[in-house]
Amino acid sequence: MKVDSSALDEYPGGPFTQAHIDAVAARLTRALGWHVAPSRTETLTVRQPVLSDKLMLPSRNVTAVAEVRGPGGGVVTGWELTGARDAMLEGYWPAGTYEIDVTHGFTKVPADLLGEVARACVEFRTDPTLASWSSGPFSASMRQSSSRPGPSSTFYAYAVNLGV
Repeated sequence: MKVDSSALDEYPGGPFTQAHIDAVAARLTRALGWHVAPSRTETLTVRQPVLSDKLMLPSRNVTAVAEVRGPGGGVVTGWELTGARDAMLEGYWPAGTYEIDVTHGFTKVPADLLGEVARACVEFRTDPTLASWSSGPFSASMRQSSSRPGPSSTFYAYAVNLGV
């Protein structure tokens, strides 16, 4: 997720340094499991564990699917994208690993998420060992990987509901 520092200037606690914003955005991106913004075209790899009529994509704003390749490498046809926010392909999906060429992400970080980035910047600035945060429909819980607190600790997201 790319957030320009000027986009957060008016939020409480600002201004924030670009390095600080980038660190918080990277943590939130890992928690979400996808890049959010800006929009980009890339190949996603999706493991389908069992036969299903739905293939979930690891994204939340899929605007185009150019091609789907199946476990044998051949092009898969007969699928339908259910909607950008659903990020799901309906069709016939035997177990296996699929490669999907997609365009996904928002043009810029949604305005409602900017406030959450600013809030997380304030909280991570004051407590780099932060375990959780929440506001309105947004929340994330994290833990550090070592018993030594500090800015160099690695955080792993194990629960998130950011609604984007």
